[in-house]
Amino acid sequence: MLKQAPAAFETVAPGTKVTLTVSTGKVKLPDVTGKTFDDAQSILSPTFPNVSRGSDVVTHDQSKDGKVAKESLLPGNAYKSEQQITLNVYKYVPVTPSCPSTPATGSGSPSGGSSSTTPPAGGTSSSPC
Repeated sequence: MLKQAPAAFETVAPGTKVTLTVSTGKVKLPDVTGKTFDDAQSILSPTFPNVSRGSDVVTHDQSKDGKVAKESLLPGNAYKSEQQITLNVYKYVPVTPSCPSTPATGSGSPSGGSSSTTPPAGGTSSSPC
């Protein structure tokens, strides 16, 4: 029982309505996405002691590094406190260039002539390399 109205041991007249609030044994799971794993665990552990870290989620956004990407259960729903909760955490991985390296050749083209690349109309090349 969570609460009672009127309060326990309060004298009331016969026929007075007494309201009892009981628990289903379930607790609403807070949303801890965007928090660090340690902060998320601190928030969850008083109510949900079975919190573990799952696999990392790769991100190229350094600001997300070490923060919770996903909870194994849907936040906002009620669960039994002994329910296992797994948190997937972002791991920052920098973007690697995808341009192949080309060896320098002294002659420019196999026939000995020169080669040139004409930029598209607008004056800039669209090549990222």
